[in-house]
Amino acid sequence: MLYGETMPTIPMPSTVVGLQRDAWIDVGGEETNVRVLAIERPDGFSEKGVAMARIFRNLELKLACLAFVVTLSMVTLNVLLRYLFAKSLLFSEEIAYLGFAHTVFLGTAYLYRQRVMIAVEFVFDALSRSRQRVLVIASLFLLQATTLYMTYIALLLVSDGWVRRTAFLEMPYAYIHSAPVFGFGLMAIYTAMMLYQALTGHELHYAEAADQK
Repeated sequence: MLYGETMPTIPMPSTVVGLQRDAWIDVGGEETNVRVLAIERPDGFSEKGVAMARIFRNLELKLACLAFVVTLSMVTLNVLLRYLFAKSLLFSEEIAYLGFAHTVFLGTAYLYRQRVMIAVEFVFDALSRSRQRVLVIASLFLLQATTLYMTYIALLLVSDGWVRRTAFLEMPYAYIHSAPVFGFGLMAIYTAMMLYQALTGHELHYAEAADQK
């Protein structure tokens, strides 16, 4: 059974939950271009479990937005204090840098999962379906190796960051350097999921140009 919120503008079955780029539904017996987030609810799955699923859905995006709010708040507060009182918070730059790093990498992981990527497709579109599938699988293997290697490099950076500390808060740089670990680690997981879909014959849908604005 599918669970979630319905779209406000298009009538959908009550079992449809939300939006996703990979699933297609039929409305009135005809296939539409509406993609939905299909969360399968096993038998006996409680409403609390559904609520938890909604909380953790797009978690990296929510955390990235929270980190951005922290960054923007620190920068704005510092600007106001300098303008009004000719003073500044010495620790604001360190917190802003921490928030900015996590905003970038968590936001990148979210966009990567949604497959909102810039691509030149005229060569790819000219190939046959079989060659397109081979090219997709090869590119995913390359991305898998790259994201795993970058995660490893980020972990080395974190291990060194426990020694160095920031000037005012004396916060270990490991907290800042953990941002690429989360970002590349999530991208490695998402790449593995895409690779599994490609190897099992599922077609990967990418965001259209109009969706990326």
